[in-house]
Amino acid sequence: MDSEEIVWVGKSAELPSSYRSDDYSQTDVSGMTVMPGLIDAHMHISFGECQSEEELSIYTPAEYRAIRAAVDAEKVLLRGITSSCDPGGPNQLGVAVRDARDAGLIQGPRMAAAGRQITSQQGIGDNFPTWIGVPPSSMGVMVRNDGEIIQEIRDQVKAGVNLIKLAGSGLSSDEYAAFRPEEVKLAADESHRLSRPITIHARSRQSVRYAADADVDWIMHASYMDDATLDL
Repeated sequence: MDSEEIVWVGKSAELPSSYRSDDYSQTDVSGMTVMPGLIDAHMHISFGECQSEEELSIYTPAEYRAIRAAVDAEKVLLRGITSSCDPGGPNQLGVAVRDARDAGLIQGPRMAAAGRQITSQQGIGDNFPTWIGVPPSSMGVMVRNDGEIIQEIRDQVKAGVNLIKLAGSGLSSDEYAAFRPEEVKLAADESHRLSRPITIHARSRQSVRYAADADVDWIMHASYMDDATLDL
């Protein structure tokens, strides 16, 4: 190993002389299994072990969430996960954990991070009654028209996200999609224009179809996808 890169594999007797120096240490792994780091492509580092949406979005202060996320990042790494993606969460915490890890301030896996999930009233990001709305501390951010979709994507790219997350359906229903097909296409086009991939929470068949037609890069869940949608 040289830093985080495997530079040579073979028998110890055949180790190149350039690696036989005091700059390198040897570890005896006899009887053990050596394997590449695992990849967790869908984790929410800011969620902790919350038991309800209220605990996640309202009752837990952002300062506490940040400390908890930093601790959890090290736990994830120690379980063998060396690369990960956090596709959305509150308070830009995924981005903050990513940057803290890259700066050497905390231990954790490499991370690609999205910001808050862009949602409509029918998306997973809007979890509270209308009179409460979408709290600024929640994992979602409400958009009500095309202009707000564009502006939110631009704001998140400016904040340093690796990817955009769209809340394309509800939690588990096959009833409908959260956005019209032209809205999904608009979000995908703007994300790609700004050199960011876009992912979507899409459980319903309709939301999966809209995402496929719009060239969304990564469709999450697809719980109710049928054969016709799969053929897309």
